[in-house]
Amino acid sequence: MLGPEAPLIALGGGLAAWVVGLARRDPPAQATAVVGSAGSFAAVSTLLGSPLLGAFLLMEASGLGGPMLGLVLVPGLVAAGVGSLVFVGLAVLYAEASGHGVSDVLFLGQDALGPLMAGSATYSVGALLLLVACKGLAYGASLAAFRGGPVFPAMYLGAAGGIALSQLPGLSLVAGVARASARWRSRCSGCR
Repeated sequence: MLGPEAPLIALGGGLAAWVVGLARRDPPAQATAVVGSAGSFAAVSTLLGSPLLGAFLLMEASGLGGPMLGLVLVPGLVAAGVGSLVFVGLAVLYAEASGHGVSDVLFLGQDALGPLMAGSATYSVGALLLLVACKGLAYGASLAAFRGGPVFPAMYLGAAGGIALSQLPGLSLVAGVARASARWRSRCSGCR
């Protein structure tokens, strides 16, 4: 039985099959099935955080076996690996561009909120805006994949945005963080 993974599997497989249809008119059914399975592998690997876990889940759930297993397994594992790399790529991009740790983007934000506030003077406005962009993309992907909660990432995004806003004349750090955090929390209240 699949829980919240089922819609993600359907979205990954459906989008991949749709792209095959866009790229070529009347594609062979077997090609659509292989690419659709690869899309499902990529989606589930992102959800579970591991290409191998996604592959095993899909093989078990779909009952793949026999000659079809060999046909789908290699493209599926490649797609699962690429999906994981794209997800982690946001964190690496942020870390390389800003000089700050990947934990700013990858994790929930509950434990990182205090160090962000304490070290706010070490973040440039550009690094903060990049943090908001990368964390916002990761947050959106996490919510779409039913992974993670909506509250602490929204508060973290608000804090990062507030620290950036505090660079404006007449706005203190505390006022900027409080204003932006309240705005993000109010936006995410209807997320689920």
